[in-house]
Formats: sequence, structure tokens, C-alpha cells
Amino acid sequence: MKIVRTWPHKIPKGRGHVLDDLPRYMMGGFDYRPFFKHVDDDVLIVEWDIAVGAEHFADMLDLIATDQASVHAAPYRLYTMPSYPGPHWVMRRFDAAGELQWCEDSDTSSHTFGFGFTYVPRDLWRAYEAEIPRRLSWVNDSNFSKWHHLNVAAEVPIPWHIRPVHLHYPVPETARGVCDGSA
Repeated sequence: MKIVRTWPHKIPKGRGHVLDDLPRYMMGGFDYRPFFKHVDDDVLIVEWDIAVGAEHFADMLDLIATDQASVHAAPYRLYTMPSYPGPHWVMRRFDAAGELQWCEDSDTSSHTFGFGFTYVPRDLWRAYEAEIPRRLSWVNDSNFSKWHHLNVAAEVPIPWHIRPVHLHYPVPETARGVCDGSA
């Protein structure tokens, strides 16, 4: 298994990010096909704007060791964006009408997940890649997790004891200007 931090070619202005010693893979957009081809192994993805405490990292490695053939995705909050004014957990479930709904703390599993802090076995990615329509202009966590839901496992357990932090959250107005000399 490889542990890789995916990294954008250019960090968007005003976005938090993590500087650490994890190997980086420079992403050209949001298409994960080149990433998985380059890594060519089971992989624990840690996205560029996901912070993970040492105990949560160890818990994820322990979880992976218990079942190396399955996807393991840790929950993290998504914050205010035009398409979904969060916060929301990255995990989602299909409702009776087939619409995706945000998971709640009481949910024990999800139907879809993000790649923020997620283990993907190489064999599952290869199976996905063999089946994905070539017409898709790019392949991301949403596409992969929907395929996974339909073709591999309808439910992915949510390990609530593992809590990475997505550094894409709004800075409170009361904190603006405190340390940048503008206040």
C-alpha cells in the first residue's frame, strides 16, 4: 500500500493546505485516472487540504489492516460552497426517490464518499476503470463512489472514530485581520 497526498498544481487563493512529508502527486484538475495509473498500488489518499491527527492516521491504518480488499473512507465536513451551503459530512445516502442526502451523525454507513482520507484497493480501481464510460471527461470521487455503491458494496461503513479535518472552511468575520496587520 502507498500513502499519497494529492496536490493541485496551484493552490486556490485563500485556501488552507497541509505541509508535511507525505509523498505528493501533482493533480492536473480533478481527474483521478492518471493518479491511479501512476500509483498502481493499493492507496490511502490524503488530499492536499485534509489535516489528519496522528491517532486518527493510526486508526485508519488499523482499519485498513482488518480488511485490505474494501474501501475505507473517513468522514469529514464540507463547508460553505455555492452548491451546498454546509457544513455537511462528505458522506451521502440515496433516499427512497434516488436522491442523494447528506449523512447524519446517526448514520452507520454511506452510499457515496469523498476521497479526502480514503483507502482504495488497486483491484477495485482496476475493475472500475475497466467499466467506466470513456465519454466521462474526468473521473472523481463522486463517480467512483456511485459505481462502488452499484457494483461492489451498497453500504460503506462510516468510521466515526476517525475524524480528519477539511481545511476548506470559512474564516469567522471576528478573526479577519487579527494577524495580518490589517486590524
